[in-house]
Formats: sequence, C-alpha cells, structure tokens
Amino acid sequence: MLQNMKIRTKLFISFGILIIFLVFVGLFAVLQMSTLSNLTTKLYNHPLTVSNAVRDVNINIVKMHRSMKDITLAMNTDDLDSAVTAVNNYEQNVYTNFNIITERFLGDMKDVNTLKTMFTDWKSIRDEVISLVRNNKKEQAIIITKGAKHVANFRKSNGKINGFC
Repeated sequence: MLQNMKIRTKLFISFGILIIFLVFVGLFAVLQMSTLSNLTTKLYNHPLTVSNAVRDVNINIVKMHRSMKDITLAMNTDDLDSAVTAVNNYEQNVYTNFNIITERFLGDMKDVNTLKTMFTDWKSIRDEVISLVRNNKKEQAIIITKGAKHVANFRKSNGKINGFC
C-alpha cells in the first residue's frame, strides 16, 4: 500500500503524524510547567502563612491569658461571661491557626503535635480557673493564673515551629 503512494502523499502523512506528535508533546510540557509553577508558588507562600499562623497562635495565647486575668477580676456575672466568651473566641482562633500550621508545615510534625498537646492540656487549667471564680474561690484562681508557667512553656515551644519556617 505504501509502495503505490506518491512521494507527496507519503510526506504529507509523515508531516501530519509529526505535527500531531509535537502538539501532544507541547500540551504535555505546558501542563507540566503549569504544575511546576503552581507548586513553586505554594512553596514560596508556605513559610509566610505558617509563620503568620504561629505568630497568631502566640498572640491569641497571650490574649487568652489576659482574659483569664479578667476572669479572676470579674466583679459580676456579666463581666465573667464576657471574659469567658473572649477566652473561647481566642481558643477557637488558636485551633484555626493550628489547622493552617498542620496543613502547610514542612518541618517535623512532632513539634506541632507537642504544641497542640500543650495547648489542649492547658484547657483544663482554664476550666479550673473559671470554675473556681464561679464558686467564689477567686484567691485560688488568681494563684493559678498569676503563675502562668504554662504560658511561658507554650511560648518557648512555639519558637521551635517558627525556626523551621
């Protein structure tokens, strides 16, 4: 069959196959370059988002501790309820930032998990302080809140994650 074709037909078929092959190779190359570009963009954006999330965790922890002091100084139930609401809002912000860190962190996840565990363990201290204030045992609540070793430990551990960014 190929022997009976004219040379011009054979050349058109050969060039047609070559053009189709080049189009497929070109499309594949463009898709790969697009994927590489997206991954590079994500990689360069990653450290900033993680650093910002770690910074926000740190800030919210300090704000939570200040609100805990407001809880111990609450004179009535309205003050106490507004301070507890503030603590809960800051806590929710911390968990949101932990989700960002977990999703985008490139370092050792052991440090992130340690930090999450420390924060979760701190929840019992917060609940105890709130319970003591509600039961009119402010002196004990003040002693716990004034110690604040848990905040210092948390902020110290927080620096390990920032060092990986």
